[in-house]
Amino acid sequence: MLTREMSITHKEFLRLLPLAVQGASVNRRDNRLTVKTASGRLTITLAPQTTRKLGLLEFPVTTVTMEFHDFNPSDQAAFLKRFDLAYQRGGG
Repeated sequence: MLTREMSITHKEFLRLLPLAVQGASVNRRDNRLTVKTASGRLTITLAPQTTRKLGLLEFPVTTVTMEFHDFNPSDQAAFLKRFDLAYQRGGG
């Protein structure tokens, strides 16, 4: 199981998900997503959305939990690389 705290809303997470899963089948039930890929099955759970305050600024926060089923280590690493690229934000 892998847990990440992401600065993202649920709406934005769902909008970007197709980029991360590259056409894999996604079924959604509330805040639980099941992704079926050629490598295996992945369950993604979105915790309730919160906010983090930093002075006058507020940022959305969602804790994302991923459970990989039937993925070998190299396929899991490849998926996570695509996932990270899909959710990467520019900055400077």
